[in-house]
Amino acid sequence: MGHIHWNQSDYDKAMEYYERQKIICKELNDDNRIYTVNYQIALVYWNQGYAQKALDCFETSLKHYEKHGQKINIAIVCGNMLIAYYYLGNYEKTIECYNRQLSICKEIGNKRGASIAVGNIAQVYSEQGDFKKAMECCLERLAISEEIGDKIGISISCFNIVNIFIKYKEPENPLAYYNRAIQISSDLNARYYLCEQLYYKANLLYEISKTDKATLLIAKLLKWRRKSAEKV
Repeated sequence: MGHIHWNQSDYDKAMEYYERQKIICKELNDDNRIYTVNYQIALVYWNQGYAQKALDCFETSLKHYEKHGQKINIAIVCGNMLIAYYYLGNYEKTIECYNRQLSICKEIGNKRGASIAVGNIAQVYSEQGDFKKAMECCLERLAISEEIGDKIGISISCFNIVNIFIKYKEPENPLAYYNRAIQISSDLNARYYLCEQLYYKANLLYEISKTDKATLLIAKLLKWRRKSAEKV
């Protein structure tokens, strides 16, 4: 029930059910389930905007996973913790969590996890204004995603590369990356990504003074969104 309410963004109800589940797990001495539920509680806190409370729960779960050598769970928690630390302004801890997450993913051969880790830190570098490192990370994620055939990862990487281009003025042909991202999202019928990518491509066209093409693209996007809304 907690998951259902969490997916519906009813975080108070989700928290109520997670806390009840945690009490039952304690009564059953099911330690592993307790810390899994604790991780879910951390996600609820995060979505409510309580970054420090979320971080405290993540750290509690991390200690349990470390004690039992659960490397994949350690990597997942570190991925969430790096975002929380960044939000709280602790950049040293952010980089530390990233390095640990990436190291574990590489150690256990989890290439998709490694690509997500690199993508996360790319966003951190971009926010800090270090666009060169951000671009390097985006290109690395793109390469990993291509290697493992992760189409959503490829699409997201191409999209992020162009966003960094707008600030950093690299690579030479940003529209090629946008077009690739849009094509993949279209093929996968990934509507959320597609809408976002079409919108930002239109903005880029305006940036490079191709206003006629940008206007046509916005009109196409609005028409497509109206049709999508009619089908719902």
